[in-house]
Amino acid sequence: MNRSIRATTIAVFLRHAAAALALAPVAAPLAAHDYYTPHFQIIHPWTDPAAAGTQRLGLYMRFAQVEADDRLLSASSPVAEAIELRAPASAETGPVRAKAVALPRGVDVDLEPDGAHFVMRGIRKDLPFGSQHPLVLVFEKAGTVEIEFVVGSD
Repeated sequence: MNRSIRATTIAVFLRHAAAALALAPVAAPLAAHDYYTPHFQIIHPWTDPAAAGTQRLGLYMRFAQVEADDRLLSASSPVAEAIELRAPASAETGPVRAKAVALPRGVDVDLEPDGAHFVMRGIRKDLPFGSQHPLVLVFEKAGTVEIEFVVGSD
């Protein structure tokens, strides 16, 4: 192979490698927001940024590819004094505590601001945008699932 072809091949390779490395920091956190269990997928658990001492902070996620009926019972995290499960708000009652959220087989379930969701109470540390924190979810059938939530919706 002559020098000109070899130099061109190396230059093309380096450009592609540089592009891949530039995208790596972006792709890694996005992939880390989805969790797979034998029974369902947990997609993008997240909350808004908050300062230590914040009294209430919503926590959201999606459950997809639900293979068997189950129920989400509770959650805990070292960043909050307590985490409460809330039912969707109604005009009469506003948001109320829930004992569980049903995860029916074959149905995607969203924990979202206007629907069922978690409320973290007594935030113990600053939660800056982009940070990740441990979260333990407890299910009736699937048991305990340890994941992380990210701060920031995107």
